[in-house]
Amino acid sequence: MPPRKVKIEFVDGEGNKHTLAIEGRISREAISRLLDYVELMGGSQPSPRPATPLLQPRNKFERVKQVILHELSDRSFSSNELRRIYEEIYGEEIGLSTVSTYLLRLSEAGFLNRIGSPSEWRYALNTTNPRLRIGSID
Repeated sequence: MPPRKVKIEFVDGEGNKHTLAIEGRISREAISRLLDYVELMGGSQPSPRPATPLLQPRNKFERVKQVILHELSDRSFSSNELRRIYEEIYGEEIGLSTVSTYLLRLSEAGFLNRIGSPSEWRYALNTTNPRLRIGSID
């Protein structure tokens, strides 16, 4: 696995810019320490839901994938469940049609398995596909 790099930039309440980076083997604990520093320095408000620390991807599609990987990887879920968890974690609304579109794209790409019927689709992370990585579905 190639080395990874996580970089966080923020401006504190006094207008000072902070840049933090971790390169190499990155753990949840290391990310958590970075986010604790950001909060301590006043660069962010406490999240609406204390949960597994998630990186802040730039777009909704990547955030949906993060929620699936970190909150729903061990069970099946509906589009409504994903929507509710997404809104709790990121503190922003997301349309159900947007969630449904993203879930369809992810299932067509093999990232998710889709079961049920059109009126009650359920999704689950496809754990049998070894090619899947967090950044592999665009």
